[in-house]
Amino acid sequence: MPVAASLLALGFAATDAHDLCKPEAFDADLLGYFVGTYDIVGRDYWTGRPFAGSATVTLSDTLNVTWRDARGKISGIAREERCGEGPLPILHLVYREHGTDMDCLCLYSSELDNYPRITCQLWRANKGAAKPPGLLALFYRHTDDL
Repeated sequence: MPVAASLLALGFAATDAHDLCKPEAFDADLLGYFVGTYDIVGRDYWTGRPFAGSATVTLSDTLNVTWRDARGKISGIAREERCGEGPLPILHLVYREHGTDMDCLCLYSSELDNYPRITCQLWRANKGAAKPPGLLALFYRHTDDL
């Protein structure tokens, strides 16, 4: 994972995530892989406090991500992008929180159970690494019918 760590480090050193990333064309087959319900854990960008909750990912003409925790509900839109050298595929989630535009760059993978795992770092849009990023990890919630 050194490449992934390098990409994220470069992303936070830049003033804008868009400096390193190029959007991909909308691909419903790829983005459909992420549809489902997730358990989440994270670290709040504003306070640094940990949180846990749940998220729902749906697909229409965009990939929609909504998560809930003790702080409330947040909704955003994600798209696939290619970032850095290589380039690495990421999900770029954009949303508003506390009246502020937020960027969230997410690496994703498939674990041995073939379900997606998504890990993200988030910060204020166009502000780069002004402070330590928030964190968000999404773990696919398995159904009992397996």
